Amino acid sequence: MCCLNLSNWFLLGKEYLAYSITVILLLSFVYFALPIILRYICAYSDVDEDLLNSLHRAVMEDDAITTFKLVQKCPKLINIPHQIDGYSPFMRACLNAKTQLVRIMLNFSADISLKSSKGETPFYLAVFYHIKNPKVKDATCIHALYYAGSDINACNYKGYSPLQLAAMFGHKQLVMWLLNKGHYETAMIIKRRRLPVLEQLRKDDEIPRSVNKKKITIL
Repeated sequence: MCCLNLSNWFLLGKEYLAYSITVILLLSFVYFALPIILRYICAYSDVDEDLLNSLHRAVMEDDAITTFKLVQKCPKLINIPHQIDGYSPFMRACLNAKTQLVRIMLNFSADISLKSSKGETPFYLAVFYHIKNPKVKDATCIHALYYAGSDINACNYKGYSPLQLAAMFGHKQLVMWLLNKGHYETAMIIKRRRLPVLEQLRKDDEIPRSVNKKKITIL
């Protein structure tokens, strides 16, 4: 009889645990996932697809006048991701380092923290442009995003930061600038991914003096 009671209590305990887990999962969905889903639904509701496509085209053609007119007419288009590649018009401007367009959109409340489907921020995309085009010296797009308050330490979904990206591709000037602006890596990341440019900068004693000593020692 005692064993039977214990067995019943055990079954009740399992049922209660399963119920508790279900409730926790539902609450987590409501708290975390639902707001994101609703945000995208609201973003795409009442969106003029022709206007959105026109804005993307204006960005690709670096047409500042058309971009300004479209953004002025419908500011929310700036932050709406394209259904094909997941980039918003603002992200596309950053990805192609269109500084004038970036500044226009920043004046119309472009979201500097918005991430692509790969976890790339607008600042990350601007850094990527300079890595693809190392001969381009005009870094005004990166500067505009930095002074707008962009998080220069934000990683993509694979865990790569702008500094790591610049270091892996050997972009010394960009690495120096990011370090100078306060971008740093943890010892664990540096040990896991050997970055020759950072190692060389340390050996040549070219790490910016403004970088905290703690940050230097982890390199």
